[in-house]
This record gives sequence, structure tokens and C-alpha cells, in this order.
Amino acid sequence: METYLSEKNGKRLIVLCWLAYTTAYLGRLNFSASLVEIIDSFGTTKAAAGLVASFFFFAYGAGQLINGFLSRRYNPRIAIAAALTVSAALNVAMTFAGGVAVMKYIWLCNGLAQSVLWSTLIHTLGVSLPGNMLKRAILVMSTTAALGTALSYGMTALAITVASWRWAFYVSAAILLAVAAVWFTALPRGVAKGEGQRHAKETESGKKVRLTPVFLFELAILLLLAIFTNFIKDGLTTWTPDILFSMYSLPKALSIILTLTLPLIAVSGAFFSVRASKWIKNHVSLCGLFFAIAFVATGALFLLINYGGWILTLGGFALTVCAVSAVNNVITSMVPLAWRDRLDSGFTAGLLNSFCYIGSTLSSVLLGLLADARGWNGVFVLLLLLTGIAVLVCAVTAFMRTHGKKEGENRVG
Repeated sequence: METYLSEKNGKRLIVLCWLAYTTAYLGRLNFSASLVEIIDSFGTTKAAAGLVASFFFFAYGAGQLINGFLSRRYNPRIAIAAALTVSAALNVAMTFAGGVAVMKYIWLCNGLAQSVLWSTLIHTLGVSLPGNMLKRAILVMSTTAALGTALSYGMTALAITVASWRWAFYVSAAILLAVAAVWFTALPRGVAKGEGQRHAKETESGKKVRLTPVFLFELAILLLLAIFTNFIKDGLTTWTPDILFSMYSLPKALSIILTLTLPLIAVSGAFFSVRASKWIKNHVSLCGLFFAIAFVATGALFLLINYGGWILTLGGFALTVCAVSAVNNVITSMVPLAWRDRLDSGFTAGLLNSFCYIGSTLSSVLLGLLADARGWNGVFVLLLLLTGIAVLVCAVTAFMRTHGKKEGENRVG
């Protein structure tokens, strides 16, 4: 027996999940958006400042593993509201830190608090919505990262222009608290009580899945691609303001505002991934298509970097981020909900997202170290190498899958 939320309550749940996760980005990316200003304010190095973001990503990724397991046991009304409230308090604490040495531990705690969100939201959607609403949920949730990033960078640029970088944290805290209150009061009652959710034991509530070698192999490839995609996506988002400032001498606030084009264009990547999935059913092959686009964009940028200005550089970054954002949507949204009859969607979302944030953790500090040691050209070479490896992995996987099918057909024949 399967029971779901009504269409009206299902739509409300989708909107609330979108609101909670989109605004969460205000309280996690405001540090990255303020990076140039904070580096100047405390007179620190890029590597030391990047370590703060890496502490967040490490805690967020590790927390995803834990919360992926536990999300089915949470009361979503309480868990999401509490996570947003704690994140708001930690954002305020950042304004009292005397330097990045203290900030990294505050941001570590923020990563742990926000790690509750994604797996809990995806699990809640997975067990609450009928199949005909899942595609809508995937499409809506796929816009959260891009729009949240745009809101965070836009708000931070305004705060720095009008007041100081500290106001980026004050405003984020206020918005997070407001959304926590909205979530707690507006969430359909059936969701919190477990009513209107799917109770079939063979699916979300704990089906014993047959973990075939083919299934495990595809999962392993997706985990590897998850690391690559967030290394590239979050690395570019974190360091683009500094690249525009240091390479082209653009004003700090303008550098942050221009970086808004990356997440805004990345929204289209999420739509492209959903559209392309109609023709390319396999998730790894779908990721391979968009990594190929990122490889071409990064390669063209590397070849032309000395012949163009900041517009060319920003355009190349935008196309690359758009492509890897499409990959991110496939891995973190489409796969968990598509596999909900095999594995608990909260667990799958937590597992895949935790590997995404391994890439995020590595990107913030490694790209900062590489920029300090080799300059930004060294960063471009690394990004080109990573996109190339990702394309190769996807191509080899597609060949193995096709070759395996042919061998099976020959045996049958």
C-alpha cells in the first residue's frame, strides 16, 4: 500500500524545500563571496583564507554521510528549522572572529549544521511525493544551488558596497531565521507526522537491495564524478572574484557582482540536464556529455587567456560552471530520486553529496595554494586536466557497458 501527499500539499512541500535550501546558500557562501575583502581586512594569504571554506566543506561532506543514514529518523519540521537557526547563530559569530584562525572553526560548525539539510529534504520529497510530481521536484530543486549562489554573491556585494563584509553575515542570519520560522509553521502537518508518506517496506522504508556488480560500479563512477564536479564548480565560484581583481584590477565589489553571472547561467545547466535526460537515460553517459562541454570551454579559455580580457575569462568560466552544474544536478537530484525504489533517497543524496563536498573541500585550499605558487595559469591547467579525465572515465564506462551488452547478446544468440 502506498499513500502520498495530496497535490496541493505536495506543491507546498516542494516550494518550502526550495526556499529552505536556496536561502541556506546565503549562510554558507557569504564567506566565499567576501573572500577578497576578508583577505585584505586581516592581511592573510589566499591559502589561509581558502582553508576556512575548506573547513566548511569538510564538515558538510562528513555530515552528509551521517545525516544520509539518519535522515529517515528525523522529524523534518524540527530538523530543518533547527539547522537553519543554528546556521544563523554561527553567521553572527563570524562577525566577532578576530581572524581566519577562529573563523575556520566557526565555519566548520556551520558545515555540520547545514549538512542536515539536503539529505533530509530529498528524503522528505522522496517519501512524500507521487511519481508524477518527482520530475517537478527535481527541476525545482535543481535551481537551488545556482539561485542561492547568485543571491549570496549579490547580497554580499551590496553589503560590502554599502557597509562592510560583516553585514553579509548579519543579513544572512536574519533571512535564515525568517525561513526557519516559515518552514516550521507552514510545513504540511502530514509530513512531520509521517502521514501521507510512502509506507511500502520494499522501497523507502528499507528494501533489501540486491547490490549487483553493475550497480556498484555505476555508483562508484558517480562518486568519482561527484568529486570532480564540485572541485571545478566551487573552485571557480570561490576564486573568480579574486581572479578578476588580481588579473584585471577590477574593483572588489564589481568582481563579486560579475561573479553573479556564473550561478545565474548555471541555472540553465540544471534545465539542460533534465532535458537531455529524455534522450540519454544512463546517468554516467549524461554526465560525460556535460563534462565534454566543460573540457572544450576550459581548453578554449586556456588557449585564449593571453589574447582576451576579463570578458573572455568570465565567459569561459560561465560555460564551464554551467556544464558542471548540469552534472551536479544529475548526481545530487536526479539519481537519488530515480533510485528511490532501490535505495533510500535520503541516504543516496547524503552519500553522493558528501563526495561532492570532498571536491569542494579540496578545491578551496588547493586552488589557493596553486595560485600562490604557480599563478592562475596553473589553476587553469589543473581544471583542464580534471575535465579531461572526467570525459575519459565516462567514455570508458560507456564503452564497457556497450561491450558488455553485446557480449550478452552474443551468448544468448
